[in-house]
Amino acid sequence: MPSTAKVTLQVENPDGTFNAFELTEHDTFLLGRMADCHLCLPDDSQVSRHHFLLETCPPQASLRDLGSMNGTHVNGKKCGGREKGETPEQGAQRQYPNVDLKHGDRITVGKSTIQDDLTGKFPYRFDPKRDPIDIILNETPVPIRDRMPGLTKDLAAVIDQALVRSPKDRFPDAGKLLAGIRNPSF
Repeated sequence: MPSTAKVTLQVENPDGTFNAFELTEHDTFLLGRMADCHLCLPDDSQVSRHHFLLETCPPQASLRDLGSMNGTHVNGKKCGGREKGETPEQGAQRQYPNVDLKHGDRITVGKSTIQDDLTGKFPYRFDPKRDPIDIILNETPVPIRDRMPGLTKDLAAVIDQALVRSPKDRFPDAGKLLAGIRNPSF
């Protein structure tokens, strides 16, 4: 049976738009302002030309700052970034530590935030004796408030509607889902 492991990145851009990237095999992923980056953020002046490198071997992922001016922050903690007065070339010569990521980690670069998923927990209860695909296809997702009790009732309703099994009961498109997230009392 092929592997179902993946790393999913949800990127919130400074303008409020979102991008999603799903990585299903060993790969490297470059983020920065330059056009040669896999995720290019050209309008965020606080992001370096080549800001960080993400390596995935699903379900594991790690990142390494590449000598960025402002550093890379994981859950609010600065991980890398060159010293004050250091040139980009000097910063790129140093080896910054790899940071192992786990579900739910928030990566902040410049004005952009990246998160691998909403809750850090898979929305199904798994039984190691069953095929995970069978569970996904035949079981009901665990209600979001069971996984995140502090979530507001209105936002929980939006998330639960997005996970409903029947497509006709879900949001009809991404725009409606985003509107529900921004105004959860729909």
